[in-house]
Amino acid sequence: MNITYSPELNRAIAFAQEEARGLGHHCVSSAHLLLGLCRTDSIAGNFLRALGVTLPFALPIVEMLCGRREPLPKDLILPLDQMAHDDLALAQSESNRLKSVLCHPEHLLLALFKDPESISAVGILPALGVSLSYAEAEFAIWPERNYDLAGYKQQLQAMIKTWQMRAEMAKHQGFAHLEARAMQHADKYKKQLSDLEQF
Repeated sequence: MNITYSPELNRAIAFAQEEARGLGHHCVSSAHLLLGLCRTDSIAGNFLRALGVTLPFALPIVEMLCGRREPLPKDLILPLDQMAHDDLALAQSESNRLKSVLCHPEHLLLALFKDPESISAVGILPALGVSLSYAEAEFAIWPERNYDLAGYKQQLQAMIKTWQMRAEMAKHQGFAHLEARAMQHADKYKKQLSDLEQF
């Protein structure tokens, strides 16, 4: 399915550019995408604000994690880093899965919750006291949607198996830190599967 960004998601990305330039960062990361979402009037933006994730609270956390430099020119177009590319690709996958014609800010927010590497999910949101799982976020954002629970459970089970295999490979190769990291990812998907069993 060909996915086009909604006007609101394009605004969120433009806001992310502004925040990155204001912090003097030379590329847009998932942290800036989260800041951009905070500034929108979308369902995702309202959801974040209801959780207490507002720009005045989130910006200092991003500064602490990513640093601050001299602001960049306002007309400078910044590239997306690999993590931001990955999160937007994941948002498009979410849009596909939910059979949406457009990719909305809500799909990006779910991607940030879903991506185990996202600085938003592992750094900023927990620092602000947000500990929602992906499944909890999804049901909070779209409580009326008809979900393909069986299909999603299969996806989670496949991800668990993949990360467990990576952990086993790292163990055999003697990379304890990679083994531990892979198991953390596997455990995160197990938690999402466990959360999903409640619905």
